[in-house]
Amino acid sequence: MDEQQLNNLLVKVSFLAVYQLSNGSEDPFSVQESIEHNSYTRPILTPVQILDIKNISDSEKEIRFALSPDYLSTNIDLVMEYELHQLIWIFKLPKYDNGKNEVVVDDEEGQISIRSEEGVVEWLIRGTVEILNVSDLSYKLDLETLYHTVIKN
Repeated sequence: MDEQQLNNLLVKVSFLAVYQLSNGSEDPFSVQESIEHNSYTRPILTPVQILDIKNISDSEKEIRFALSPDYLSTNIDLVMEYELHQLIWIFKLPKYDNGKNEVVVDDEEGQISIRSEEGVVEWLIRGTVEILNVSDLSYKLDLETLYHTVIKN
């Protein structure tokens, strides 16, 4: 596995964790409130745990993740061989686009103002990952194996 593959996997894992944290809400304000509500706790969202949350603005967040104790104990062989306990990353959520940029369209009855607000899924997909700590041994782990233990279980 290379750094880009690990990065892509961590984006998916982070996306799913935030989605789970908000109970799958499609309302951006509910998702933001769920994140802010957990700013001072360290919830475990199998297979990851939130270490801390930095609230940059109402919608801009930086969430620091690590693999959860549950994951580490269940997959102890992989953890010991590939030093997965050292893996820490930040999931950076950009500013939510609430459609302030209005488009005025002319139709038969006059002008219509349209806002193009993005959805929660689109917002979470735009999130990026910055890997803070990873062992060189972790890159020797087969991507498919890591995927099946992190995403599939």
